[in-house]
Amino acid sequence: MDDALCVNSLTDSLVYLILSQATSQDANILKPAEQKLREWETDKGFYTSLCKVLANHEVDVPVRWLATVCLKNGVDKYWRKTAPNAISEDERSIIKTELMKCFDEPVDAVAFQLAVIMAKIARLDWPKEWPELINILIDNIKCNDNEVRRRRSLLILCHVVKILSTKRLIGDKKLFCDLSAQLFPIMYQFWNFCIDTIVFKNPEQKKEIGFRFDLEMLQLTTKILLKLTVYGFNKPYQCPETINFIASIFERIKTILQLRLALGTTDERCMVLVEKISLTMVKILSSVLEHHPFSYADFVQITFQYCFFYCFTAEGNALVFETILIRWLNLLKAILLCQEYKFPESGDLDERPKELAAKVTIAKMAKSKFFTPVIAHEICYKLINEYFILTEKDLTAWDADPEAYAAEELGECWKYNLKPCTESLFLTFLNQFRDIIIPIVVRIIESNKSSPNPDDMAAILKKDAVYNVFGLSVFELFDEIDFDKWFSEVLIPELHVKSPNYRILRRRIAWLIGRWTGVKLSTELRPLLYTEIINMMDPSEDMAVRLTVANTIKQSIDDFEFRSDVFLEHIPRCFQLLYSLLEQSKECETKMQILNVLSFIIERVGWDIAPFFSSLVNYLPLLWEHSSDHNMLRCAIVSVLTQIVKGLGDQCFTLEKFVILVVECSLDTKQEGHVYLLEDGLSLFNAFLENVNSGDEIFRLLSYLPILIEKSTEHLRVILNIMTAAVLLNPDIFLRDYGPCIAKTLIELIPDTKAEGITLILGFFETLIKIRPYHCVELAQSVLQDSLININTSDDKPTVFSLRFSIMARIILFSNELFAQIIENTCGTHNISRDMLFSSFFDAWLRKMENIWPPERRKLLGLALLNLLTAGSNIILNRFSLIINAAVEVLNDVLIGEDDGVWVDSLLMTESNLSSSNSEEKEYKTEHDLRLNDLTLTDPIHTVDFSWYFQSQLEKLRNQVGDVNFQQLMDTVTQESIQQLKMYIKT
Repeated sequence: MDDALCVNSLTDSLVYLILSQATSQDANILKPAEQKLREWETDKGFYTSLCKVLANHEVDVPVRWLATVCLKNGVDKYWRKTAPNAISEDERSIIKTELMKCFDEPVDAVAFQLAVIMAKIARLDWPKEWPELINILIDNIKCNDNEVRRRRSLLILCHVVKILSTKRLIGDKKLFCDLSAQLFPIMYQFWNFCIDTIVFKNPEQKKEIGFRFDLEMLQLTTKILLKLTVYGFNKPYQCPETINFIASIFERIKTILQLRLALGTTDERCMVLVEKISLTMVKILSSVLEHHPFSYADFVQITFQYCFFYCFTAEGNALVFETILIRWLNLLKAILLCQEYKFPESGDLDERPKELAAKVTIAKMAKSKFFTPVIAHEICYKLINEYFILTEKDLTAWDADPEAYAAEELGECWKYNLKPCTESLFLTFLNQFRDIIIPIVVRIIESNKSSPNPDDMAAILKKDAVYNVFGLSVFELFDEIDFDKWFSEVLIPELHVKSPNYRILRRRIAWLIGRWTGVKLSTELRPLLYTEIINMMDPSEDMAVRLTVANTIKQSIDDFEFRSDVFLEHIPRCFQLLYSLLEQSKECETKMQILNVLSFIIERVGWDIAPFFSSLVNYLPLLWEHSSDHNMLRCAIVSVLTQIVKGLGDQCFTLEKFVILVVECSLDTKQEGHVYLLEDGLSLFNAFLENVNSGDEIFRLLSYLPILIEKSTEHLRVILNIMTAAVLLNPDIFLRDYGPCIAKTLIELIPDTKAEGITLILGFFETLIKIRPYHCVELAQSVLQDSLININTSDDKPTVFSLRFSIMARIILFSNELFAQIIENTCGTHNISRDMLFSSFFDAWLRKMENIWPPERRKLLGLALLNLLTAGSNIILNRFSLIINAAVEVLNDVLIGEDDGVWVDSLLMTESNLSSSNSEEKEYKTEHDLRLNDLTLTDPIHTVDFSWYFQSQLEKLRNQVGDVNFQQLMDTVTQESIQQLKMYIKT
């Protein structure tokens, strides 16, 4: 053995001492000890010493447990051979030898950690470097002499099988399949042995501690069989023992549930174990169905029988508990929805192997044979009259916390909660057996038109269940029930019954209306709908009812046929009651829900809602102040404030102080809530800048943007939108106070940014060029020089190089002298001749011109090229034919023929057609839109007629060089281009 690994007793004692100190409650002792353990992580022999400490049963349990944790962390970090500071092969061998001596571990917590450690090692070392592990574990499990050793070995095997089953490489999966073939018969036999041992013990033996150990072994064995069955066989139906095991589960689970009933509440720990065993057995069934549906086809019929027995008969109900009931119901639903059990729409199964086609047929026949009209009718009635009925537990929860009770159950709650589970199953039945179920549902609903006596709670609860079905079935009952009539003649009168017991129906009716309103409710009844549901939010009403109504209001306006003018007269009272509900609610999530409703109303109604903001605007700052510990609530406040700003339009300047407070809190990286608020805060900042006419104070928040850009480019798009809005609002303040810092940050970002980000940055600089060309050239000098130098060799995508050319084109059109100055500066900086740089740049321009898109950019570059024709440059004139060819292509792109045969530049834009175009795109324009319109009306793309400019530049060039030289230049142009040119202009 390597001397480095021969850890002496002094070292072992030192490790033990530091571990002991690391379990101390004194921070002065604890912290240095933890630091020392971290330092030792890469030391040779450290993990061997840990093994010796944890193997010594005389050492205090906390110290031994900490030793296992340190060892587990070491295995995670350093066991893999390629890991930095990897544990040496010799030490790994010693550790495995020491671990194999720990099968007699008496402490459950330490034993669990040891099992996890051995499983992690097995994931990397089995079977090549630890081939004996599985066989030793099996031998220990078979041994009857030492129950502790048997239980610990079974625990380790469970973790090993679990972790090996997660490996997904083809070779690893094959190894696990081979292991499963070896293990499955042994574990199946042991599983039967464990169940028989438990069942045949007399009542007195079931009170002994050994009985609990028997249950623990059964649970571990069941878990092992779960992994082996699901992940260890590609086609379980081809393995007789696997099929026998699945078949035996149905009877065995009944035995276990009967045992649970017999145990009663005498031993809570045993009861929990029995329940876990039964749940694992059902999980085996559902997992096989999920991963091997064709293997499960033979068990579809018996599954239907057992699901019906446990879920829909009194005898079966007496055996089950809620969690396993949910599992059975979800298993039933999964079979009904299983895609593999459905015939192709063509009805042709030839594409499937015959054995699989036969399995589909078996499942299909089992479904049609079992779900007769009688059974479907019985299940439907059971769901409605038992599972949908509110229980005493539900009503108690309602009274105890109405806000929590009214909260919507979202996501996959149907997997874990009984009521959503049964509702989901009902919808599945409705979809699968529509012809049978719909007449039953209609009959139940129509037979419950009469309103129950306010004092008859049973009748009220039954009608609540019926209304639940009424709402769930909305899309199936669309053509079956006249909801308008129900709404007017039944629901509205019941809403007016103010009995305390009727709160159950009032809440359900509000929910029901929300379900139906967007599907089938006439326009004529909308005003009545708004009046009735808004009145239900009166403070005298039950809190859960009011919260449900708030959500119904949102649903009632989230409709394609919603008309804001009809809703406007209801807004004052709606807002008043929503404010009141907001103030009276206590839970953060409830406030968020109400704010979400307010935000949605504002968004749907738009500018017409401006007169009704005063109350909310006064309340939001107070709510903001009191929500400092609730970041998600603050997110909702920011969202509402954003909608208010949009709704107020140019009047939002009255909110400037509050907006600055909120945005600063969102953007300041030193604020605790910054991470949660950043996205919404940026949206608010952008909305405010786009809607105000002036606002110098808000500009100081721009100082936060460079820091945000440096941290992450995740929000680069909205940040650049903010900066664009700021530039358009007040270019002088922006460029004077913030431009240099922001431009520097953006330029430094370009080398490490993908094409999409570079496009956004260059687009911002192009906007600056449009507004303040001289300032932009000064700020973006390095970007411009980089474009001139590298454009010929760069691998930029078309979107990027088209923007680089566009920026240069705008500078050329603004001032040839300014462009010449950029050329001179670039030549000086990069020590390159002017003619070489000029030639290289324009060769790239002309070569890439055909890849420039859209037509607006092509026209811009075409205008710049035509502009340079008269600049007196021989470099340009030497490329005369190429420029003319490119310009003719632009003519083809932008000119359209009128009915009178005249060619017109399609990109020319006047103030009248610009307003018309915008009105078609948006219902209203922000101040930012107006500023963009003004900028557009000064853009050469939309103000210069390309064909006219083409002709005028040719005429100007003719006058400069003379007729003879001009004709010589024209002779270099291809005849095809000349012919096309004559179509558009006179040459």
